[in-house]
Amino acid sequence: MDTLSLERRLLGKFETTKQDSEWFSEVFNLKSILDTALNRDFLFSNWMNSYQNALNFENEHSKELGVILDLIVHVADILDDFQDGAKEMDGGEQLNEAVFILVFCIHTIQERPLPLKVKEQLQRTVTQNMMSAFVGQQRDLTNVSETTEQYLTMVKEKAGTFFKLATDMLLTVATEPVDKALWNEASTLSTNLGIYNQMLNDVDDFLTLGED
Repeated sequence: MDTLSLERRLLGKFETTKQDSEWFSEVFNLKSILDTALNRDFLFSNWMNSYQNALNFENEHSKELGVILDLIVHVADILDDFQDGAKEMDGGEQLNEAVFILVFCIHTIQERPLPLKVKEQLQRTVTQNMMSAFVGQQRDLTNVSETTEQYLTMVKEKAGTFFKLATDMLLTVATEPVDKALWNEASTLSTNLGIYNQMLNDVDDFLTLGED
């Protein structure tokens, strides 16, 4: 699906209220944001799709949820680069855009045509996981990880959260009841994958620092 189609689907409720969409479209180009967010070597929506295929079930909301997840990860990357000093933000515009994207994602979930109970659980899933990611990032920024256990806690929260969020979002909107043991197994697998990837990234950063 191209980004223009995704933009139209994500804007859902704005289709009949053009004035509302123009309200923020004057300053935020959603298509450009989507192009940037989806231009990554690894998309978390692909992990979500892979897991969906493995479980052999379909859901009409998975495409939009995958894009929302990629947008959330895009925000995390923007903030991480800013906090690590990897990039400078001109006049705070990128930082403001990142906050807008995050709020937009939460709003978009709220506007999904889902049963109220499922929607509330989905919002809870996203916000709780995002809080965990921010806690992990704060641990990393303040260098509180002095032991192996503390380090693993940090990477579990900082990186494992996003892989876990991919499966949790998908399973939350499943049309058929999901076995609790399967859900826990999926969340654990996803979290461990995130930990593994963060550890690889940290080792690469350490080796690069050594070269400098």
